[in-house]
Amino acid sequence: MDIDINKIQPYTNDELWSPEKFPMPPRSRLHHLQPMGIGTPMVESLTSYVTRLAHSHGVHVGTLIYKEIIPCISKTYKTTNLLCLRNQTGAINGCGLLAEDSVQALSELTLYQNLSNLTMLNWKNIFPNRKLIRNHKAWCPFCYQEWRTNNQIIFDPLIWQIEVIRLCSIHQYSLQTLCPSCKKSVSVLSPKNQLGYCSNCSNWLGNIEDYLNTSLSIHTKFKDKSYFLWIADCLGNLLSFPSTIKSPSKKQISQIIQAIIHQSTKGNIAEFARWANMPKNTVWMWVKGKSLPQLSRLLALCYLCRVDLLDSIINEGNITNMILHQKSIPSSVNERPKIFKNTLNHAQIHAALSEAFQETHPRPMTQVAKRLGISNKVLRRHFPELCKKISQRYLIYKKQSRLERIQKVCIEVEKAVKQLQQQGIYPSEQRVALHIGQPGCFRDKEVREVLNRTRRNWRLLDT
Repeated sequence: MDIDINKIQPYTNDELWSPEKFPMPPRSRLHHLQPMGIGTPMVESLTSYVTRLAHSHGVHVGTLIYKEIIPCISKTYKTTNLLCLRNQTGAINGCGLLAEDSVQALSELTLYQNLSNLTMLNWKNIFPNRKLIRNHKAWCPFCYQEWRTNNQIIFDPLIWQIEVIRLCSIHQYSLQTLCPSCKKSVSVLSPKNQLGYCSNCSNWLGNIEDYLNTSLSIHTKFKDKSYFLWIADCLGNLLSFPSTIKSPSKKQISQIIQAIIHQSTKGNIAEFARWANMPKNTVWMWVKGKSLPQLSRLLALCYLCRVDLLDSIINEGNITNMILHQKSIPSSVNERPKIFKNTLNHAQIHAALSEAFQETHPRPMTQVAKRLGISNKVLRRHFPELCKKISQRYLIYKKQSRLERIQKVCIEVEKAVKQLQQQGIYPSEQRVALHIGQPGCFRDKEVREVLNRTRRNWRLLDT
């Protein structure tokens, strides 16, 4: 039997042919990248996530932030770029406004929810911002090298960026804060950031031998190593806890402190303050809920009484099992530690200062003092001439470094102007900065002058 094709009617009642029954899921503008370590103490930090996101798109971190993230953030941070806040980019991992805006922007771009787990936002009601998050990177060389050897993804855990964390709980070695090659602090987020590498000299930070061959030590001796390991475990449990729980309130911290004081000194605030070596008025403000203790002080109280912070928060301040720990906490926990030591090894300190003075890459006295574990004020009192020489040498080095940086940027600007002109694109400041991946480069007048001169040479300067 012959079939008349013209008389065939399309079948429209089948659900499979109805696009309304199977809507297309929304597409994210950026990759729906899975954060590392979710639900574990080694959960990834948000700055690390941004760096991996940039690399997954094959662009520099500065380009991703400048072209994608900044437009989604409130005008408060739109001066030029988030990266212009160089010493404050660590706050992206914290619990302030910058962290909130960054999480919201990245959630919109990646369609990945719960990115607040990569920051301290889940605990913003109980932890003040002061001395919470580091402004520069800290890392464990052993973790870096282990991940690299096993071909695992390299990232920066959030716990490394918390100020009170001094040790890696996995390898039980001190976290590093200075590059063993250039002896500089490493930026948390930089325009060409690469995880595991120095933001200044691009040196691999996981080579253990680099630390053994320098004055930096991965075997730092702590007065009470168990205290810092306890802190790492305590905060690790906190970070690994799901964000689905009810956000703790400021009142709960007050209840925890009240319970500790009640069980330790029967509610006597003055006696407890003397025992804990803390100012009485400060403790009173905590008890009354007038202020929040810094994370370091809160952990110190919990350690003294062997109270688990997470359990106390979950139980809303109901502390049933508390064991007073008679050992004193390290002096670094106190708000005003005693900086002068009765016995100073002058010969050893003088040798260390002389070594610092002769280093290839000079450092400021504040970093030298921090490395020696002695107050800058004490060092200047006992070794005024040597400290003065170190400071002067650092200032000269800083000026030279600035001139070298400007010279390098000027060369890149000249090349960028020529390349854009050849493409028929007007080389505005914004386009040139984006082309070389340095959004804040035109803050230096020398760089602006080179741009204007180069555009004049190409007859491109506005008249």
